[in-house]
Amino acid sequence: MEPRCTRCGWPGTEARVLSTHPTSEGWVRYRRCACGEVSIELVTLGAHTTEVDALASTSGHTGPGTLPARGAVAAPA
Repeated sequence: MEPRCTRCGWPGTEARVLSTHPTSEGWVRYRRCACGEVSIELVTLGAHTTEVDALASTSGHTGPGTLPARGAVAAPA
């Protein structure tokens, strides 16, 4: 299932990548949707797969089984 913006429903793969940073579990990627929503994704690589999990967004909405943003990304003023 393709990730979608929690605010407007736009496909997550269409959102602009702001930055990507390596972590011990893979990469953390920050994306900005056309509506202005910023999302945080965890990208992990398996033997034959790539998995992308939505971690949080500026609106505080998250995907199933994820933690809320709790100030991880400041919403634009």
